[in-house]
Amino acid sequence: MTEVIGINLDSLVKKFGNVIAVNNINFNIKPGEFFALLGPSGCGKTTTLRLVAGLEEATEGRIMFDDEDVTYKEPKERDVAMVFQDYALYPHMTVAENIGYPLKVRKINKNEIRKKVKETSKQFKISNLLERKPNQLSGGQQQRVALARALVHQPKVFLFDEPLSNLDARLRLESRTFLKHFQSELGITTIYVTHDQSEALALADRIAVLKDGQIRQIGTPREVYENPSDSFVADFIGDPPMNLIDCKLEDNKDNIEIHFPETSVSIPKNKIKLNKPIDLMKDYIFGIRPENVFISENESDIKSEIYAIETLGATTLVTLQVGNSRVRLTLERNIDLEIEQLVQIKFDYNMVRIYEKESGSLIN
Repeated sequence: MTEVIGINLDSLVKKFGNVIAVNNINFNIKPGEFFALLGPSGCGKTTTLRLVAGLEEATEGRIMFDDEDVTYKEPKERDVAMVFQDYALYPHMTVAENIGYPLKVRKINKNEIRKKVKETSKQFKISNLLERKPNQLSGGQQQRVALARALVHQPKVFLFDEPLSNLDARLRLESRTFLKHFQSELGITTIYVTHDQSEALALADRIAVLKDGQIRQIGTPREVYENPSDSFVADFIGDPPMNLIDCKLEDNKDNIEIHFPETSVSIPKNKIKLNKPIDLMKDYIFGIRPENVFISENESDIKSEIYAIETLGATTLVTLQVGNSRVRLTLERNIDLEIEQLVQIKFDYNMVRIYEKESGSLIN
C-alpha cells in the first residue's frame, strides 16, 4: 500500500528573469485529497505543478511532503507521477513497454515488471491493447495507458496537467467520471491543473483559483461557486458565469438601495449583510447567478426585454436587456418566450453578492 501524504507549499515564488510566474503561493493539501489548480492561461498553475514535480526549481519558498522538505530534490527523489496534456507515450514502444518503463528504469526484474503491467492494465481495462503501439490507439485509450504508466510504481503523488483537454466532449465526460472514481478508489494525493472550471468543479475536493501567479480563492467547489471571494472568481467560475452589473449603493434605514444605471432595487438588510460601511462615492458590482434570476408577473419588478433565447437541453438560457446591461437567467422548464418580448424579472436576494469595483473584493 502506497503511503498517503500531505503537501504544503510555503511562500512559493518562481521567477523567469523579471517575470514572476508564481507569486508567494501558500496552500496545504490533505493526504489523499484531489486538489485542482484552476485559472486562465498564463496564471501560473502549470509552473506550480512543475515546481511540485521538481521539473522547475523554486526561486523562493518551500515545498513539503509531510515533514520532508523536497524543495531542491530531484524529481526521481520525490516519488511523484505526472500525466501530461499530450500523454507523452513513447511511440516506438508497445503499450506494455510504455506501462512498464518506470519500473525498468528502477531496475525491477522482468518477471515483476510483467506481473505489475498485467495487474495495472487489467485495472484500467486495457489488457487487450498491450501489444499495440500508441499510434494504434484512440485518445481515450492513450489516456488510460498514460494513467497506467503513472500508477504502475504506486507513487505518493499524482500530478495531472490538463490531461483531458485533447479529448472530444463525450470522451472528456467519460474520462472525467473514470478519473474521479479511480482517484477516489486509490486515495493517492492528487494535484490537477485545468483551465476548465466545469472540470475542476466536477473532480476536485478543493480548488485553488489562480490569476497572475497568485491565489485568489481556495475552497470546495460549492464554496467557490456560491461565494466567490472576488469579482474575478465570480466571473471565471460558472457556465454561464455570474451576472455582474455596475451599481451604486445607498443605506436607507431597513434597506440597501442598489442603483443601477437605468433602475434601482431595494433589498432588506436581513437579506444582505455588508461587512463594510457603504461609500456613496464608490462604484460597486452587483453579482447574481443566472439560476437566481426569475421571470416575474409583478409589474413593479425590474423591466427588461428578451435579447436571446438558447435551448441547452434540460435548461434554457435567456439573455435579457436591462437598460444598457445584459442579464442572464436559466429556466428548467419551457416557457413560451420570444425575442424582444417585454418581461419583468426579480432576484433571490439571499444569493446576491456585492463587490467593490476597484478592488474586486466581496463585501457581503
